[in-house]
Amino acid sequence: MQRSQNHYQKKQKQIYSDIESCSEILDEEEYKDAQPQEGVAPFTEKHIIENLSIFPFNPNKPMCFYSMLNQGNKRGRETEILALDCERILTKKGERLARVSIVNFYGNIVFDSLVKPWAKVYDYREWITGIKPLDLKHAPSYPKMAPLLKKILDKKIVVGHSLDDDFQALKLNDDEYECEIREISEFQLFQRPLGNGGYEKRKLKDLSKDFLNASIQTGHHSSVIDARIALALYRSFKNQIDAQASMVKTSNSSSMLSQNISSQNQNSLFSSSMVDVTELPMINDLLKQIQLLSPVLNGVGGGIGGPNEFQAIEEEPEEEVEVENPECSEFKFLEFQSQEFKNKQQN
Repeated sequence: MQRSQNHYQKKQKQIYSDIESCSEILDEEEYKDAQPQEGVAPFTEKHIIENLSIFPFNPNKPMCFYSMLNQGNKRGRETEILALDCERILTKKGERLARVSIVNFYGNIVFDSLVKPWAKVYDYREWITGIKPLDLKHAPSYPKMAPLLKKILDKKIVVGHSLDDDFQALKLNDDEYECEIREISEFQLFQRPLGNGGYEKRKLKDLSKDFLNASIQTGHHSSVIDARIALALYRSFKNQIDAQASMVKTSNSSSMLSQNISSQNQNSLFSSSMVDVTELPMINDLLKQIQLLSPVLNGVGGGIGGPNEFQAIEEEPEEEVEVENPECSEFKFLEFQSQEFKNKQQN
């Protein structure tokens, strides 16, 4: 145990000494200005020497998609369905892209290249990524390969595991390029059920062992192998994964539609509340009738201009008031109302 810790510390010191001696690492400010120039020769992919063979986890059982997973560095053309995986290293600005790999529906490599980071590197994570400082010394920078990557992924179905982190590292927006995402970790069959009724995402290594009987990530990670494993898992349950993705897409579109309708209803209600109701003919006639009835209502003690029942009223001493003949007052009111009706008909 002590020996392994000493070996790890020695390895860390060597990595940090190589970081300090590497002067060609771009900083983020240089990355912003490092745009592809016209007339410059296109970049060439920088590869890492690695073994892409995959062996069964249980030798006594067959491994699914054996031929697809063990085709080495075979290249192929783009297909409608692609698998993507990236490797990241730790820099001054956080995790940054160090390698990107894309394979087609048959597992052939469409794109695979190391990427020179644009910030000072703190940790290459060689025991995970297998990337050394010298590997990135002559690697192309991301601005040179970004247009090609966007062209490859545009209007494609992209399969992968933890694609949110990969798209964030690539600085790509799936909505902008109309990509359809097939996230393996979000498929319910590939998740671990919890006691509270929820589900937990599983590692790609465990999914490969349980569903494909394939042993991966025993040493450093390979983005080509991880992309092929995610593709094999997707092809194993393609119809179910596509159905779940379409259901999620439909629910999202319906929720957006309901939000738009509710916002439109709120706007219409707000606009209707700004209408002057006194200008409406029915309300206008009603106000006139209330004005006609106001003398009688005021005699009773209510109506327009009368005291509000919620306001405090000062008590006054009672005075003797002569009561008019109710028949006479009612007759005068009916006569006055009939006269108003005749005037309306003449007008």
